[in-house]
Amino acid sequence: MGKGKKMQEARFKWNGKIISINDYNRNKMSKDLQCRYCNASLSYVGEFTRDLGDRRITVSSHFRLKKGNEHDESCINTVGGSLKNIHAKHADNEIMTKEDETYKVRILLVDNKKGFQSSSDQKGTVNHKKGRQLNYIPTGKKTAYLSTIKSIMRLRSELDDNAEIQNKLTLETSSNAGDKISINWRNFYFDSSEDESYRRMLNYLKRKNDHSICVDGYIKGIHSVKGGYFLNLLPQNFSPEDKLNKVSIGYFIENQNMIEKLKDHENKRIVVYAQCKAQNKQSYNPNESTTIYYHNVKGNIFDNNQILIINESLN
Repeated sequence: MGKGKKMQEARFKWNGKIISINDYNRNKMSKDLQCRYCNASLSYVGEFTRDLGDRRITVSSHFRLKKGNEHDESCINTVGGSLKNIHAKHADNEIMTKEDETYKVRILLVDNKKGFQSSSDQKGTVNHKKGRQLNYIPTGKKTAYLSTIKSIMRLRSELDDNAEIQNKLTLETSSNAGDKISINWRNFYFDSSEDESYRRMLNYLKRKNDHSICVDGYIKGIHSVKGGYFLNLLPQNFSPEDKLNKVSIGYFIENQNMIEKLKDHENKRIVVYAQCKAQNKQSYNPNESTTIYYHNVKGNIFDNNQILIINESLN
């Protein structure tokens, strides 16, 4: 079994009391902690910082498994236990299915049509391609689908990497001919905490951009443009050595109410689910001898459930 999730709650072994991460004081309280849902021993991880591009990121404190310990197999703080809970809550075979002890979810495209067209409605809008039609959210499934995806985004954001979840949850889309195609987690979830993750995303989008992806990053700012706003994420350097090439990600948002809510979360960690495309790069000269290249990636956000805000921030 794997390491499980970063946890916000723990249980004192000696009296069974539940303690939240915000109320825990490791200098004054017992270090004998257990998982809230099983007897696995936990340890406290204090707040720390790390670099992202040219900025410093504050990673929030949390509880996690103590070295050498494992959660019970059915515990909700395992990946399998969390997926079981998500499947039970959002069960719909058009969205997420279970096969033995693993799960499968369809990766669908989000558009701004209020009803979200079914495949039978889309004949005039998607070049009559069967697979393309199947890759849109069916009519009446918008809320259920995006709620499921948001729960999966939250689970993945609580893990260090894709290693555990990719063995429990497979991702699937449809080809132009209607055949089922598996999507590698490596080509779906791009995490700014991993060096060169955005560069890998950029290269992938230059080859393939026909399915939605998740980007895990930090809000740099919001600015108005014609017809709406752009939500910009903090750029990531191509690599720790190459700081002159950066991947810059922006999402177009038309909804004013959504923007007002996001303004309260500037500098916070965010995960976004959207179809994205690579754009032309732009150059910037901070001085006469230096040229910085921004390799742009753009997407659209139409619904609040495409966004997950996490309590971590820029320094």
